[in-house]
Amino acid sequence: MLELNGFLRSADQLVALLGNDRFYTYQNVCVGLRQFKQTIETQLTHAAGLTWTIDRYPARGSATLEADNLTDAKAFDNYGVQRPGRAFYLELTADI
Repeated sequence: MLELNGFLRSADQLVALLGNDRFYTYQNVCVGLRQFKQTIETQLTHAAGLTWTIDRYPARGSATLEADNLTDAKAFDNYGVQRPGRAFYLELTADI
């Protein structure tokens, strides 16, 4: 996490986030015989985000831009269902 206070104005804040998720090879947890269980391979995904918070009395707001699975790697959930590829999210909030 990288935080920059006083961005553009003294009450503004800019925060940058970077993270990753790593899952090692494992077998599906469903009940059944071992030879029929699905093996989920090792997965590595990366995410990044940027949040800008502004504070102008009496209002306060923020904008967050996030990107998941930056490398568009194949990722699966616990049941072997493929998770979405690269995705972008924008969140806007305002307090009045």
